[in-house]
Amino acid sequence: MIKTIVACFLSMGCFTGCAHMASLSNFPEYSKIRFDSLSADGVDPGKSKSWWWTCQSEYAYFAKVTGENESTFVDKAKRGLADNGFGILRSDGSDSMIIGKREMRANEWETIAVVYWKSGTDGILVYARAEITQDFTCGWYADRTKPIIEALCSQTKGCSGRKAIYDMDRFEK
Repeated sequence: MIKTIVACFLSMGCFTGCAHMASLSNFPEYSKIRFDSLSADGVDPGKSKSWWWTCQSEYAYFAKVTGENESTFVDKAKRGLADNGFGILRSDGSDSMIIGKREMRANEWETIAVVYWKSGTDGILVYARAEITQDFTCGWYADRTKPIIEALCSQTKGCSGRKAIYDMDRFEK
């Protein structure tokens, strides 16, 4: 019985296609991210597009990490992705971004996440961005970036300014 139900749902997805496809080409180049605007006190992150059931396919979160050098930060950021089921696709550290991917979950076909960072004199500014591949049925709301930032922050000496970013276009041009 359960196998029949699962087979029906899987075949529905195969025949109907996806509402959104996650792709690295959808992510901004590092140079396009406006870290200074993201870190401004009192910045309005935009309004949530989500209800309990949503077709939202993009998620972003910001934080400022203090008390870490860049190489330690990179290791902790990788661990933050891994703790949330992401395999690391690319992370050489020189381009100030780590790319992770995780496969099918109950609420998504796949997720690609990128953690961008900018080192400064008073800390490391972190911008996590994720996109999911989902079918036309959409799914329940689940911010894919907040757990990555929370896992990273739980390992660091200091973490502040955490906020979800809903209007990504304002900070990626």
